[in-house]
Amino acid sequence: MVGLLVGALTIGTAFPHLFNAAGGVDWRFTLAATSALALGSAVLINFVTLGPALGMRSRFEPAAMLKAWSNKALRLANFGYFGHMWELYAMWAWIGLFLNASFLTRPEMAADMPSRCDDLEMFMIDQCGHWTQQEKPDELNRIMIHWLKKRFS
Repeated sequence: MVGLLVGALTIGTAFPHLFNAAGGVDWRFTLAATSALALGSAVLINFVTLGPALGMRSRFEPAAMLKAWSNKALRLANFGYFGHMWELYAMWAWIGLFLNASFLTRPEMAADMPSRCDDLEMFMIDQCGHWTQQEKPDELNRIMIHWLKKRFS
């Protein structure tokens, strides 16, 4: 069941990218096409029947939850999976606000930061955007090594 759910989420998440891979596809088409597929899937699921190899449904046993909880390896695997999914969906919940704030932030807005942080040190790397470690790795490493040596030696 978990495999089916993960597969459905993966396919559902990937379809808009598949439509957009055609290049230059208008976002309205991508949205309409993937929405039509979702509606089509909702209709088709009503015609699916259980296969002949399906066994008898087992009874719900609340004690099985305790047994699963007591299995440390299974418990940790479930926590890892649920934690990852929470982290993923939480990221999508706030990414719009984060990106909006990051595009509105200008270097001159950092001028009052020394009043907020006693031991603040500011460095400016020219011609660099948000991915400093990718765009200017040598300059960033030089600054970080200097700061670390000064701070911890």
